[in-house]
Amino acid sequence: MARILVIDDSLMMQRLVQRMLEPLGHDVVAWLPASLSEIPSHMEELQPDLVITDLVMPGLDGLNVTRMFQRKAGDLPIVVLTAHQDPKLKERLLNAGVCRVLYKPIHQEALVEAVNTSLA
Repeated sequence: MARILVIDDSLMMQRLVQRMLEPLGHDVVAWLPASLSEIPSHMEELQPDLVITDLVMPGLDGLNVTRMFQRKAGDLPIVVLTAHQDPKLKERLLNAGVCRVLYKPIHQEALVEAVNTSLA
């Protein structure tokens, strides 16, 4: 299936996403960069098919993470996870190149559908 990179500061959320997607055959790699400058080299090393990122993390935010990935590989699908249900924020994320925005708490059906749609 696909190699999926999960960027989230919550170990619990990383493990939850892994438990939801690995049984479907996906290779899920969890990682939290210390800074945006780590993203290009890690991306080249992992070569993900999809990125799932949290929106709000210490020292990082999902919008900047998205922009960094888009600079490196503009066609890489990105799904953002957030607890902030703000339509203007969602519009900004989609305009930045995010494929899907999912709201926490994450439900397996919604995550699987977002992954399948984004990879199609």
